Amino acid sequence: MSTDTALPPLHAKWMDQLLGGDIPTERAVNCFDCDRIDRGGADQVPGLDYYHPETKCCTYHPLLAGFLVGRILRDNSPNAEFARAELEKRIDSGVGVIPTAIEGSPLFKMTYGKNRKALFGRTRALRCPHYLEEQGGACAIRSSRPGICSTWFCRHANGRRGIRFWNALKDLLTSIEYELSLWCVAQIAPDIKTVETLLGYLEKPDYIPEAGDIDGYMNPVRRGELWGGWRGRERDFYLESSRIVEALSWNDVVSNCGPRVLLLSGLVTDAHRALCSPPRMPGRLRVGEIRLLRYGSENCFVHACDEVLEFPRGLLEALFLFDGRPVAEARHAILKEKGLRVSDAIIERLVDFELLLPIDDLPG
Repeated sequence: MSTDTALPPLHAKWMDQLLGGDIPTERAVNCFDCDRIDRGGADQVPGLDYYHPETKCCTYHPLLAGFLVGRILRDNSPNAEFARAELEKRIDSGVGVIPTAIEGSPLFKMTYGKNRKALFGRTRALRCPHYLEEQGGACAIRSSRPGICSTWFCRHANGRRGIRFWNALKDLLTSIEYELSLWCVAQIAPDIKTVETLLGYLEKPDYIPEAGDIDGYMNPVRRGELWGGWRGRERDFYLESSRIVEALSWNDVVSNCGPRVLLLSGLVTDAHRALCSPPRMPGRLRVGEIRLLRYGSENCFVHACDEVLEFPRGLLEALFLFDGRPVAEARHAILKEKGLRVSDAIIERLVDFELLLPIDDLPG
């Protein structure tokens, strides 16, 4: 991730056709100057998650849909050379290499879900294989990264509205990747026995590694069952997958992916509309949950919606005067008791981050 939060070209094409408008940039994020790196200084805010300086947040091994693998194998850019070499090694080993995708490493699949909070952003051994250390953590597959990577941010400039949009978009893009990967299998048409084996593999509830997975090679019998006549030509399969997917319009995607993608696209459209619309000033507000990280003599730090917000101490204390009375009355009380003028922009930001919660307008 970097300050450029644009979607990868393939996803961007589809979302342009769906939304008909730009997606706001997550301006709170700057991964090349990450302030969440654990430097052990006294200025770190207690209770906030920090990342290892050699991993940042890149300790997730994404599942790469087969058509995205094909895009990377065709990418001749300098950064992609690193990614291609990594994928070539994986394809040669066969571990986690299936017609629909190349999966995360066995170590990642065995450990990450067991203790995500302790491992995320902290474990050098789980660093993403596409992390470019010599470029300060740039992504080698950036132009073909999956939806789960391109929609994750440690911060959201628009609070809950941003979180809602990016979560909805993540669900949509990951569903598209899964469904189109299956569609590719159907189009490229492996034999029925291979399809049966593949579907059984995908429906396994938990990952149970075989001995070869740990040592870096797939059981040849298992590999043959998964790939059928395409065994030894896995690269060609991924390249063909990328070729047929890149020709699809958004309407083609919906048609090929089915009702789940259609329903999720409606959620994304609604969340995008809310994100791009000016917030409405509520008539009445009450104070929300306040997670205080540091209470200083002048300024305070509060954690809200994955963001750390810094407030003058007087403003934080004044929030409790938003007690359900009309906003105009609360503002007057704050001015009278605290000597503070609370602007519309400040109130809108407090509402976005749910430090103030709108309540239904009541008569009188």
